[in-house]
Amino acid sequence: MDILALDTPQNILVIEDKLSFAYRLMHWLEEKGHTIYGYAGVASVEKGILTGINPLATTTDLEVDLFKFSVCFLNHYFEGRAFTGTTLTKVLAPLGIKVCGMSSVDDANQSMMRVGAICAYRKDILSRLLIL
Repeated sequence: MDILALDTPQNILVIEDKLSFAYRLMHWLEEKGHTIYGYAGVASVEKGILTGINPLATTTDLEVDLFKFSVCFLNHYFEGRAFTGTTLTKVLAPLGIKVCGMSSVDDANQSMMRVGAICAYRKDILSRLLIL
């Protein structure tokens, strides 16, 4: 996790459709002092504005400026038809957002790494890290 520089507070985007996992990850990050914006999926990204699907917090707007984020925890398969983790990584990485891919499928994680994710974890392994 050092590669994500999580030792200092940051604005972090979480895109994950498995709600129990998303809430655990978001809580873990919030406990470390980060500000979290979470979505179950992505409807669109235009001109640096992401329109999310099903915000995972009542205070999160549907639209968010991507330029405010330094890190994104990104599932590969999520709600919406416009993107996968791989295609969204291609949008986020050039904006300077450090993408941490997270999927239960090794091939999906490898795909996100090939297009710019700086790390990727299988969800079962990441889940164990959340306990630490």
